[in-house]
Amino acid sequence: MPDMLLHICCAPCLAYTREELDGMGVEFTGLWYNPNVHPYQEYKKRLETLRKYASLRPMDIIFRDVYDVGKWLEEALSTEKTGKKRCEFCYRSRLSLVAREAKAGGFKRFSTTLLFSRHQDHELLRMVASEVADAEGIEFFYHDFRDGSKRSLEICKELDIYRQNYCGCILSEQERFLVK
Repeated sequence: MPDMLLHICCAPCLAYTREELDGMGVEFTGLWYNPNVHPYQEYKKRLETLRKYASLRPMDIIFRDVYDVGKWLEEALSTEKTGKKRCEFCYRSRLSLVAREAKAGGFKRFSTTLLFSRHQDHELLRMVASEVADAEGIEFFYHDFRDGSKRSLEICKELDIYRQNYCGCILSEQERFLVK
């Protein structure tokens, strides 16, 4: 049995992360859980892209196909309108579920493909993941995968899979278009 449960935010982030983990000899099972991705068409596109990736490069993935835009937005907006607190909420909500599922499933540790993205706040992500790990009594595996952008692009082109241009949260998408 694999010893790690890996949260998967999207197929492009998984593509390189998987190669690196395989190279390290880390056996893992993936977990798709991203209620933060909006709008619904984007959510479905990312989910189907991951399914396509998994059909081309078979692996075990648990799919938590949960889409509740109202609940997610209400909780995200209650933390703060913009900035790190919203991201902290998002990291914590997803990684808490992953840690609980990892522990319940008998995994020794958990991690996330969010560690691939140059657009994520790695210090905040690492802090939140460590707090979640401590609270759940399970290890968090940290590795900086950010140097794999070029390789991820190559894999995505090779497999003809969709690459998004924002983290997924509708609030971050809005921020992309606001003139500062």
